[in-house]
Amino acid sequence: MAITVAALLGEAAWPTMFLQRAALRRLVLCCFLASPATALAQMQLPGAILAAPETAAAPKARHEPKKKPAAKNQQHARSSRHMHKTGRREAAIGGERNALVEGAPKPAPGAPRAADLVGRTLALNGHAGAMTLKRVGGDIKIATLKLAGEQISRRGEACEVAIDDSIPLKEDGAPTGAQRYRVELQACPFTIDVLNGAVLASAAQACLFKAADCSVEPSGLWGQPAQEIGPQRAKQIERQRHYAEQAMRAGFRDFVKEAGKDRALVSRIARDQAGFSSRREELCRNYAREADHGYCALTLTQARVVTLNGQIAPINSLAAEEQSGAHAARKPASVKPAALSPNR
Repeated sequence: MAITVAALLGEAAWPTMFLQRAALRRLVLCCFLASPATALAQMQLPGAILAAPETAAAPKARHEPKKKPAAKNQQHARSSRHMHKTGRREAAIGGERNALVEGAPKPAPGAPRAADLVGRTLALNGHAGAMTLKRVGGDIKIATLKLAGEQISRRGEACEVAIDDSIPLKEDGAPTGAQRYRVELQACPFTIDVLNGAVLASAAQACLFKAADCSVEPSGLWGQPAQEIGPQRAKQIERQRHYAEQAMRAGFRDFVKEAGKDRALVSRIARDQAGFSSRREELCRNYAREADHGYCALTLTQARVVTLNGQIAPINSLAAEEQSGAHAARKPASVKPAALSPNR
């Protein structure tokens, strides 16, 4: 009887225990599947990076120091500044190239004035024609002009055209450092650069005065007539030429110094200086008795000093501008313009 009861009890308890254990297994499985990491791991693709749990604290942003420009960028910036400075310096080099500067260039420091020539008689190449200037109010005009030439109908035969009416002069900047004027003569327009006691005339071509049957060429140095230059004046010219040559060489050295380490620019300056020596010899070859007195060489050398002064001035201005921009303590190098002694 006891066995029968026990057996009955065992049969009745087995379904209950089985159900309890099944329920427990389902509960554990549900908890396991409910885990976020496990569920995400089932959807994660190979090679992908797991996202940080929402409860994790976000890392603090670190302060990144400013990166310096790459060496290539720095080199490009330096190159751009160098090209800007070089361009402005090159605009100041060599005679007519000064016209690259915006606006009409002003006369160089110490440049002669047209008013200093009033009352003087100037001769082309020291022997031909005549030119005198006068002041009318605040203007300078040509009072008399005699142009020597040769006949159109009979080449080789001398002729002369005399213009007694006053001829207006119009300022035309100073592309070579010397004050330039346009001679507004309808039949024969030309320009003159005011030098020390002389003018350097330049015309595009010979002028034809058909009514006078005369062809004239006004280009050349209009200066002191050679017949006025005696032994005493020749000695004075020699002394003045010595000082003018010294001033020119000093101006050339200062110009090269101001040009800096730019080899191409220095080379251009040297070529321009060598070109001046050739031009001076060519122009002065036609001046009367030049070998006896050297007046033409003196006048053109003094004019070259003026040109160098006019070229150095904008470079000094550029150096001061750069120095001001950099707030440097050292004062920029400055070249004092060479003074000209009165020529005549």
